[in-house]
Amino acid sequence: LRFSDGAVVKMQVISVIEETAAGGEAEALTAGSPLGRALVGRQAGDKVTYTTPQGESQVELLDVKYPS
Repeated sequence: LRFSDGAVVKMQVISVIEETAAGGEAEALTAGSPLGRALVGRQAGDKVTYTTPQGESQVELLDVKYPS
């Protein structure tokens, strides 16, 4: 994901909160979070707006990899 401030962050969507994401190289993102819900059905290149307690934010989805 590329955030509006230019930061690129690799995230792994998880279904439950875990202490660390598998592999330890990606930040965890829960499927039920505002960003997790906003990403459902999206594909690489999409710009996604989602609502947080601090207001609206936008990210660009750079790549999607599904588990095998």
